[in-house]
Amino acid sequence: MRNIAFFLMAFLMTCQIMAQEVVVKGTVVDATDGSPLIGVNVLVRGSSVGTITDVEGKFSLNVPKESKALVFSCIGYQEQEVALKSKQKMLNVSMHEDAELLDEVVVIGYGGAKKSDLTGAVSVIESSDLLDANPLSVSQGLQGKIAGVNVTQTDGAPGAGMNILIRGINSFSTSTEPLYVVDGVPFDGSTSLINPSDIESLTVLKDASSTAIYGSRGANGVVLITTKQGRRGDDRIEFSANYGFSNVIKKIDVLDGPTYIRYRNEAVSNYIYYDNADDELPYPVTGEGYYDPALGYYRPSYEDFENGYLNGVGTDWQDLIFQTGVTQEYNLSISGASEKGNYSVSGGYYDQKGIISGSGYERISLRTNINRNLRDFIRVGTSTSVVRTVGDFVKTSTSSNSVVRSALWYPSDLPIYDENKGGYTQVDWLAANPYLQIRDSKDQSITYNVFSSNYVEIDLLKNLKFKQTAGVNYVGSNYYSYYGRNTLDGKNAPNGRAYQSDSWNTRLVLESMLTYDKVFRKHHHLNVMAAFTAERSDYANKSISVYDFDNDYTLMWNLGAAKKQDKPQSGRGMSSLASVLGRINYNLKEKYLFTASFRYDGSSKFAKDNRWAFFPSVAVAWRASEEPFIKNWNVFSNLKLRASYGQTGNQAINSYQTVSSLSSVNSALNGSIVSGGVDSFLNNTRLIWETTEQTDLGLEMGFFDNRLNLTADLYYKKTRDLLQNIIIPSSTGFGSKIVNSGNMINRGLELSMKAFILTGKNFGWDINANIAFNENKIKGLEKDQFAQALWSDVDQVFIQRNNCPVGYIYGYVEDGFYDNEAEVRADPMYANASQAIIRSKLGEIKYKDLDGKPGITSDDRTIIGDVNPDFTFGFTNNLRWKDLSLSMFFQGCVGNDIFNGNLMEQKMVEVSNITQDAYDTRWTPDNYESAKWPKPTESQGRQFQVSDRFVEDGSYLRLKSLNLEYNFKNPIKFVNSLTIGVTMTNLFTITGYSWYDPEVNAFGGDASRRGVDVFSYPSSRTYSLNLKLVL
Repeated sequence: MRNIAFFLMAFLMTCQIMAQEVVVKGTVVDATDGSPLIGVNVLVRGSSVGTITDVEGKFSLNVPKESKALVFSCIGYQEQEVALKSKQKMLNVSMHEDAELLDEVVVIGYGGAKKSDLTGAVSVIESSDLLDANPLSVSQGLQGKIAGVNVTQTDGAPGAGMNILIRGINSFSTSTEPLYVVDGVPFDGSTSLINPSDIESLTVLKDASSTAIYGSRGANGVVLITTKQGRRGDDRIEFSANYGFSNVIKKIDVLDGPTYIRYRNEAVSNYIYYDNADDELPYPVTGEGYYDPALGYYRPSYEDFENGYLNGVGTDWQDLIFQTGVTQEYNLSISGASEKGNYSVSGGYYDQKGIISGSGYERISLRTNINRNLRDFIRVGTSTSVVRTVGDFVKTSTSSNSVVRSALWYPSDLPIYDENKGGYTQVDWLAANPYLQIRDSKDQSITYNVFSSNYVEIDLLKNLKFKQTAGVNYVGSNYYSYYGRNTLDGKNAPNGRAYQSDSWNTRLVLESMLTYDKVFRKHHHLNVMAAFTAERSDYANKSISVYDFDNDYTLMWNLGAAKKQDKPQSGRGMSSLASVLGRINYNLKEKYLFTASFRYDGSSKFAKDNRWAFFPSVAVAWRASEEPFIKNWNVFSNLKLRASYGQTGNQAINSYQTVSSLSSVNSALNGSIVSGGVDSFLNNTRLIWETTEQTDLGLEMGFFDNRLNLTADLYYKKTRDLLQNIIIPSSTGFGSKIVNSGNMINRGLELSMKAFILTGKNFGWDINANIAFNENKIKGLEKDQFAQALWSDVDQVFIQRNNCPVGYIYGYVEDGFYDNEAEVRADPMYANASQAIIRSKLGEIKYKDLDGKPGITSDDRTIIGDVNPDFTFGFTNNLRWKDLSLSMFFQGCVGNDIFNGNLMEQKMVEVSNITQDAYDTRWTPDNYESAKWPKPTESQGRQFQVSDRFVEDGSYLRLKSLNLEYNFKNPIKFVNSLTIGVTMTNLFTITGYSWYDPEVNAFGGDASRRGVDVFSYPSSRTYSLNLKLVL
């Protein structure tokens, strides 16, 4: 009986307790894509009663009746408190990611650290921000997103290169590209070989305390790329697609047919009048036109165009080469994870047809990322990708035979096909027929990349880990080109020219690393890392060029059909790098932070005595917001002050620059031809590393529970012992020599802000903004020197002078025109000239005499422009209303000049077409006061000097991308989310630049010749439809 009574008592007490509780069930999902969240902590507010979500994101919790709310928390997501209604039994919750979480782990060089523990200038971009505008490459996705990271495109061609400068230019003769590290292994090759959809996050290391751990490879900054891994829960399948259309942003307004023939007649009239030439008008003023057998084409009259000849407007050659480009991209990934490890397998296809006929870019990519826990103390993993790209190019960004040049300057009175001649119109001495140039030329590059990062990690002791990494990166390229006999390149060959080349580069990396991590007495956190790395790079190339074909049928695929060939070229080489490195991180009470690192690099590129270099760094930080007296202010939710100093290096020279190299030659000896060798170049055994020293002061502030975050960095960077090629006396037998000469200084300020203005359940609004100022100066040069010529007859444009920045444009200053004979005679150069010369100078450009000596000489040149911007900026607005989101990204720069080399060929002479603006503002006796361009003429004596005429303000503000999308959560069974959206890029640009696009850099990564526009591939405006499906 006692047992029965005890049982009944326990049963009644249990029933009473259950009557005081309510079972609340529900599901927790990611607010972005609707996927279930595993391991979310669900707690009754103010108690220890709680549970966690299962693999399907579901939970079930016995909640006391008097409870008012549940609290949901998960690493990487914003904590959320949800009020409970009376007797509520079902509760579904959507959680938003918290990118500003101070305990978020950030990938840094050779390890990771909590964001709150960072002592250096480090910026992170998540995948969602990177993919806003459907970028082709990592570099495109970075543009305008991070303060101090200046990204410019070479031009608008499909697959075109992007140029990145982190905190200014360190050198004007070596590469300015940062080091890219993918999953812990350095990556060589274009960033377009990396599919942005495979990326989880990007970490950009900017100051020396962050980059010094990479030693000789970190002088230009470091970009750490972490690829996507599987997450706990059900296997996840993601499919994304976008399909877009592109058109040229703007066209250059050149003369139509009727205006062009009037311009040409005026030019000849001026030639007859001002130069006393014996000539006649090229086009009939009255009546019909006529066929000119001497030139081989029809000369229309004004009346012909009035009667509808060539539709009354002539041929628009730009319309002929431009087309509507089509872009399509598809990505599929499968991923998952368990307590044993995770996996992610993905594939991508990207295809872009350019806005110029014949141009395009295609990429096929495969990636696998597998991590496995073999035992509790052993982990292994691999991240491997295989990529194939095919680029079809048209000739642009050159003053020689660019298809854009042809489309602009080719006479608009000519048809594509001349019925009288029975063939395509050609003015070969001026330019190729644009239609023939596109049809009869072929440029194609095929690139293969295999990249693999592999590791095994072992817990040797409780606080001691060993990690062995092995990486391989292979890049192989095949290039093919053919220029038919109807193109200028092929016609001058003669009879067509074909070219083939191939190259490959393999880099092997081995890295052994020990990491010790321990917390002492609760307040002392020590992390020590020591490592040894060894790298070896092998490369080879070969090429052949042939010409003189019987026909153009086989293009570049049958080189044996050519009758002649140039001398074949080939090369083979290797280099190696060995490094010992280490780092100490010390954290006291989560308030006082200290970091010190070193790297000792040895490179095979330098001579024995200069092979090794030491690169140290040190940094301190104070989390002032953790001090009680500052907490009492109730102002800051985060306040951190940082200071750092460090050194990095640069070994960007040829693998054999410090050793003697012989080239074979044949010469006469004792009446016979014998083989011998001569030095290929003048080697320099005294070359040493470029070394960059950088000091950084940083301030981080958070307000209103980190809803407003501000960061400021002030830096000073000096690069000494610049590696550069200098001109030497010809008596040495060589024209140049690589030496260490000069210093480079960069100082700047970076400001960034992230603000969560509204964070409601149904409506959200956040802003990201950044602005950066950088000042660059050259020091330590023995005398003025110049960058390499822009093209054959345009030299000494960029001066390199002490106390001046890289990018100063050097030339003459114009002083209007010679408007009357008195002005000509007032010029000492023409004081005693004949009447004929005096008259010929009317309507010609005057240049200012700055040196006070008679005549215009090279000493009258001065600084006429600066391609460096005063500041660059970018800002993003993200708005969300329920499941509808809108993102707008603006980007631009202010204060930079562009050297508009296109205009140097607009000399207002002979048959070349000109812009409508030049025609409207040409010099005539009636409008000389407002003239901007000289008089049209046929005289061959006019030569343009490099002057301020060709320097334009390149400042611009651009709506880079606008993205609108709607997320359908669980629209049908088995579908977690379906997102449909539209993306628009380059919607509008505010600028005073006169040509296609101010975002141009014709010489790519050449830091000494930035800001040049010369018949570059125009940028495009794109409209895309996007879809993302998550299962």
